[in-house]
Amino acid sequence: MILDDTVCEKTKPSSQATHTMQGASFQHSHLKGRHVYGHAVVQALLRSGDQVYPFAMERYDPEGKSKIALACEMIQAVPMSTCRTYVLMDSWYPSSSVLQTSAERGFHVISGLKTNRIFYPQGIRQSLKSFASYISKSDTDLVTIGSSAYRVYRYEKAQSLGKRRTAAVLERGGRF
Repeated sequence: MILDDTVCEKTKPSSQATHTMQGASFQHSHLKGRHVYGHAVVQALLRSGDQVYPFAMERYDPEGKSKIALACEMIQAVPMSTCRTYVLMDSWYPSSSVLQTSAERGFHVISGLKTNRIFYPQGIRQSLKSFASYISKSDTDLVTIGSSAYRVYRYEKAQSLGKRRTAAVLERGGRF
């Protein structure tokens, strides 16, 4: 499953528009690196082998459900499979509720992480940025994807229900 959001920008200036664009608002466009006026769409795509299929898509309304709530609903709607299921998402999405929803469904998550994400190694609260400063290169494994090399650190945290939650922290470039 691929979880993503897309910004559909309004292309005609308001002064030239004959009709207003309903439901439009200012959204951050990662592609343009600034806010644009238009719609944001949260979408889920399912991939099987080399085929990618649209599964769910919903326009984000800033006055309605959050993008995180929409993402959780989409993850819950994915049919169960006998195959191992991965959820690939943008670094904006791995909040506790999205990760918990994925874990409850038995899905594995692949995502970048923002450095402000909070971890609790040995019960001590700290940001990923701070946590990463304690990881040495010898604690990691080198993974190559195409022409890009990443260092992977596996982080495990025991859960109160006896399950284990595992996260792989990737660092591009060699900062470890």
